[in-house]
Amino acid sequence: MKKSYLFSLLVLIVLSFGNSLAQNARTLNIYFYEQPLLFKQGEKPQTYAGVEADIIQEFISWCAEKKKINVKPAYFAYNSFKEFYDAMKTAPKNTLGAGTVTITKERLNEFDYSAPYLKNVAVFVSHGSLNTLDTEQPGTFRGINVTGLAESQSIHVEYMKAFQKRYAPNMEIKEIKENIGDVLASDPKFVAYMDIIKYRNLTLTSNTYFKMHRSLNKDNEKFGFILPKESEWTVLVNEFMESGFGFTATKKYQQILEKYLGYEVIRTVEIN
Repeated sequence: MKKSYLFSLLVLIVLSFGNSLAQNARTLNIYFYEQPLLFKQGEKPQTYAGVEADIIQEFISWCAEKKKINVKPAYFAYNSFKEFYDAMKTAPKNTLGAGTVTITKERLNEFDYSAPYLKNVAVFVSHGSLNTLDTEQPGTFRGINVTGLAESQSIHVEYMKAFQKRYAPNMEIKEIKENIGDVLASDPKFVAYMDIIKYRNLTLTSNTYFKMHRSLNKDNEKFGFILPKESEWTVLVNEFMESGFGFTATKKYQQILEKYLGYEVIRTVEIN
């Protein structure tokens, strides 16, 4: 009789917990810019992998464990930064955006941001045939004949315009929506700014020899997830990112970086 009572009580507790989660079920749209190493379709249907994807999955698990909120994610993939960014401008309030979005004062007027989850270096890249450009030796820029590439609406457009103004006033700039690595590889006269993680993937997957011009790199960026202004999810996301010593101080965060990135890149991008 006693065992039967305890079993019945246990069943009631489990059912009660399940009903509680069901009652607290909330849909979260996840808009993401599909990029290798960061956010891409997983090996199994309806699964996603990459640094950003794994961090968001940890957030979903945290909501269930700490807040008793059953998050039901709905994923929406975009093939270019521009498409992703434009979609976020009209996204419903219950939307979280993952697209390696640099935190800037201008963008803070458009979106809510999470606490940063990665640092970034925007690297200046060319074909290996271009002589190394060095800001300490202005003569290396004399007579330079290149075309600058940058993803449309990314902060890299501004970096390329600054390069043009200072070093190559006659240079053409192309804002592109296609895969920037593919376009860069197609012509030895192309140069580009890109995120260091994207550059790592490029060197791993392309047969073309590329060169990084370190003196032109920009290392003052931080990435955050973006949300529509006054989103009810902003507080939750930031509590997850910042509670305790912060998610970026956890072993899980380190494991995620180690899963996808090499040591040299980790040293550059991890939030300390």
